[in-house]
Amino acid sequence: AVAEALNDQEALQFCEDIEILFDCPAAISGSGPAIAILCEPEQAELVKEHIKSKGLEFIHTRTHHGVELHWERDEWE
Repeated sequence: AVAEALNDQEALQFCEDIEILFDCPAAISGSGPAIAILCEPEQAELVKEHIKSKGLEFIHTRTHHGVELHWERDEWE
C-alpha cells in the first residue's frame, strides 16, 4: 500500500517481476523499502542471482516450519 501511495513504480515492478519469473510471492514491507520474497529452496539461487543482477542488496534467510513437539511425562502415582 505504501509503495502504491508513493507511486514507487520500481519496487512495484520488481515485485511483479519476481512473481511472474519465479512464481514466488513478493511483497513490500508496510513502511518500505524492504521487499520480502518467499520461494522454495530450489528456487533460492535463481532468485538471488536475479536480485544481484539488479544491483540490489539482500539478506537471505530461511523460514522455520515448526516441528511438532512430543512431550513425555511420568504418570501420576
